[in-house]
Order: sequence, then structure tokens, then C-alpha cells
Amino acid sequence: MFYRPYSGMSYYFFLAPNPKKSFFKLNFDAFTIDFLPELPGLPKFRDSYKNKEVVQVDGEDILFINLDDLITNKQVLGREKDANDINELNKRRNNER
Repeated sequence: MFYRPYSGMSYYFFLAPNPKKSFFKLNFDAFTIDFLPELPGLPKFRDSYKNKEVVQVDGEDILFINLDDLITNKQVLGREKDANDINELNKRRNNER
């Protein structure tokens, strides 16, 4: 079976055949969606899945990693851009309460 790549799909998807390391991105004008096989600092998928956030868009459920798990992942990565993201995510979390 041949799959024609989506125009926004990252070439890394095709260069990393290991399913535990492969990822791909869909790039849109306003945002990017990353599909990752694992996130450092988080428990097994089934545990994070239990904590997922569900948002309905046009009658469809869209599943997202929850805010606490996302912040934990970014803390483990420790990059400068993640530190900025953590600050913004904490502001959003405080506004939701």
C-alpha cells in the first residue's frame, strides 16, 4: 500500500522507521500539530490517557494531553522555550480556577 504524504507532514516521519521514535508534524497557517510516540517525564500512555482533556469541535471530540502532564513534560525537557511555555501555561491554569 502506498501512502501519499500530506503536504504539511514532516520529513522526519519518513526518516525514522522505529515506531517508538517516529513522529510527524502537520503544519497549518495558524498552528502545528505534533504526533509524538512518547513524552519524557510522563507515565505510560494509558495513565496519561486517563487524564486527557476532551474538547468538542464541530461535534467531534478532540483529545489533548492535560495541562499538568504537559507542564511536567516541559519541565523535564528543560529548554528555554519550555520555561517560557510553562510560565504561560501556569497563567492559564490560574485563570481557569
